[in-house]
Amino acid sequence: MAILLLLALMAGHFLIYKPLIVPRLPSLHSVPHLWWLGAFAPQLIVFVVFGIGLKSWRDLIIFSIVAASIQQIFGYVLWTWNEPGHLKSFEAPVFDWTVGLLAVALMSAIFFSAGFMIAKAMKRNLKLA
Repeated sequence: MAILLLLALMAGHFLIYKPLIVPRLPSLHSVPHLWWLGAFAPQLIVFVVFGIGLKSWRDLIIFSIVAASIQQIFGYVLWTWNEPGHLKSFEAPVFDWTVGLLAVALMSAIFFSAGFMIAKAMKRNLKLA
């Protein structure tokens, strides 16, 4: 999961956000929501696919913490490289690595939960059939 999530983060930033969204920013008042969905789609796919494979709520918590750590470290690396979209990130290190990490873990848990619930519904439907 960790390697695929890292690849998804890199794809979202280097193949979608930076080449497709950043050049259009000067002409936009705000980035359209569908564009954000496109930029985050690779990692959302990883969350849902691995969420389907989770066996318990304990696994969900562990995966969420690991995923949040990977996302925070990736964001920190982009910040150190002065990448677009990350120039103002990590200006409050204590906050970013405590509350920020918790917030990202909760968001990750929500997306993993989507896959987890899909799997539960699929199993329930198979039992009924």
